[in-house]
Amino acid sequence: MAEFLVVYKPSSGRQAQKHLQWLKRQEQKHQITWLWYGTTGEFETDCQTIRLLANTVTQVIVIGGDGTLHLVVNATVDMPCRLALLPAGTGNDFARQFPFSEAQWRDTVFSDKTQRMDLGKVGGCYFHNIGGVGFNAAVVEALSVKNKRHPLSYVTAGLSQLFCFAGVSLELDGRNAVPTMMLVVANGRYFAAGLRPAPNNDNQDGQFELLLFKGCKGWQRVASFVGMLLQFHTSLPFVESWNSESITVRTVGLPIEADGELVGMTPATFECLPEKLQLAVL
Repeated sequence: MAEFLVVYKPSSGRQAQKHLQWLKRQEQKHQITWLWYGTTGEFETDCQTIRLLANTVTQVIVIGGDGTLHLVVNATVDMPCRLALLPAGTGNDFARQFPFSEAQWRDTVFSDKTQRMDLGKVGGCYFHNIGGVGFNAAVVEALSVKNKRHPLSYVTAGLSQLFCFAGVSLELDGRNAVPTMMLVVANGRYFAAGLRPAPNNDNQDGQFELLLFKGCKGWQRVASFVGMLLQFHTSLPFVESWNSESITVRTVGLPIEADGELVGMTPATFECLPEKLQLAVL
């Protein structure tokens, strides 16, 4: 019986290949039989296969960024195996909240310490980092047509949408609909390859940090973007921030993004699920 399952994206870049080679050396060094699975890009097929393989292991090692971790989280939720992460993605936004070097991330693979963290759920999809509707979903939608992403992809797509996104009329939890740039549902702290909408969020408290950007005018959008860069966005009069275990978007027909992936359409309820994720840490 194998102890570890390694999940990776075959077309991934140099950093992922470095992690793969390191893991293969560890497999030989420790004389452990590991399972290896290269993702196909077909979400449902990958989920089913990973879930089947994960039934036979105690730990799943994820090589990649938020997209690969999102896949593995959805495949293994409610299973007893824990996850170990070797960051090798475009943005690595979830990984940014941990002060680990490359060597320390590798040390987590053999660490005895596990940290339980919250997961978000919207519709039938789970997410580990950040979800939302509005401008953020429009950026993800724009990125979805690109074959390859790099850190500047988020910047260029974000700047493009900053000036052409029309805004949405958003109705939340029975509130009257208001013109809105975006709703950010934060379980993590970072998104869009390093922007910090929720820099102090605690993903172990059973609650989301919710940020409602109500400014749709051009100068308000620019102020929101600069505010996130310089960390004063929550003091802007058109940005509302609060904590909650759940939030329902009642507006019909808006794309939903989670962990940088398009996962459905509104209306929908975002729920925070305490301690659903087991992550290997130091």
